[in-house]
Amino acid sequence: MQVTFHDLDLLKFHAIRARLRAQVDEMTSSQTIGEHTWFGCTSKKVTLEWMYDHEEKLLTVRCIDRPWWISEAMVASRIRGAVEAAGR
Repeated sequence: MQVTFHDLDLLKFHAIRARLRAQVDEMTSSQTIGEHTWFGCTSKKVTLEWMYDHEEKLLTVRCIDRPWWISEAMVASRIRGAVEAAGR
């Protein structure tokens, strides 16, 4: 599962990254590439990998691990919500 966001300038990307960092349990990143993990009440993790291309103003987020009972749609919704909230 992959979610892509277009026309994100660098300031908006940094706001999104800061918001995600505040919400996740674990996060590793460089300036534009990273991975983060959310732990639920069951301690099973959802791991996302993301990459930002500042020339294209493109953010791509890919789910690389999730429990079977958490749907891809739910993961995508949570990603979109975090990005939209950071963009306000």
